[in-house]
Amino acid sequence: MSNAENTRIRKRLFTSTITTVASISLVLFMLGFIGLLVLNARKISHYVKENLSITLMLKDAATTRQIEQLQRRIEQSPYAKRVVFVSSEEAAATMQQELGEDFLDILNYNPLSSSMEIYMQAAYAHPDSMQYIEAQLGKEQIVQEVFYQKSLARIMNDHIRRLSIVILGISAFFLFIAIILINNTIRLMIYSRRFVIYSMQLVGATNGFIRRPLVFKGVLQGVVASVLAMAALFALMYGVNTRVAVLFGMEDLHAIMWIFAGILVAGILLCMVCTHVSVNRFLRMSLDKLYY
Repeated sequence: MSNAENTRIRKRLFTSTITTVASISLVLFMLGFIGLLVLNARKISHYVKENLSITLMLKDAATTRQIEQLQRRIEQSPYAKRVVFVSSEEAAATMQQELGEDFLDILNYNPLSSSMEIYMQAAYAHPDSMQYIEAQLGKEQIVQEVFYQKSLARIMNDHIRRLSIVILGISAFFLFIAIILINNTIRLMIYSRRFVIYSMQLVGATNGFIRRPLVFKGVLQGVVASVLAMAALFALMYGVNTRVAVLFGMEDLHAIMWIFAGILVAGILLCMVCTHVSVNRFLRMSLDKLYY
């Protein structure tokens, strides 16, 4: 075989390797992007739930000490994320700003009571949990009335549940597509080396000896493709954070690291398994079938 022909074969194999790595990295990038979408869907869901609040209207006879004790107990409870006390004076000032006129001069007294806004932890922002919390808070001595938007809580939880099912379904579908794409890409790469595999069989090489370097190369390609996919995802997150809004904060670092680790493990395992299966297929193939 001439040097020119050897050079042409090397270039062809190099091009095949680059194409394979690029294809796998794009598929892994897609999987990582789906993971980021799931992460942000969860963030948005928690944000919406944690903005649900229960309002306590306090009795006029409630003392400052009683109010502080009740607020402290609620803040120490597992369901409360944040408790905001609004005095009757603050409520009156807010209403004056909204109405654009001083209604106190007309009424000659302040009809508004002091209140507490209890913003829920996401895990407790459920109609059943909020109904139980409402009943417990209603037993407090200085609480005159407890209310929250029951219909909004029910509708919001129903929509979030449906959205979660849709996102999980889409993620499973894309994972299935990713496995098929990676498998087909690696099969094409091994297909281009089918005659090399057959030649090695003719000279007496064992199946393990033939398979080992190809599987190792597949794993190496999986690692390179995973690193490229993670670099692209990092660039995407950086661009989104600097141009749109801070969607990925320090509190998400742990989840993002898990997504990146999942990309690396998926790249290695999928490439290793698909390469192993494809090589075995050609090892069992007769010479006649190699031409088809």
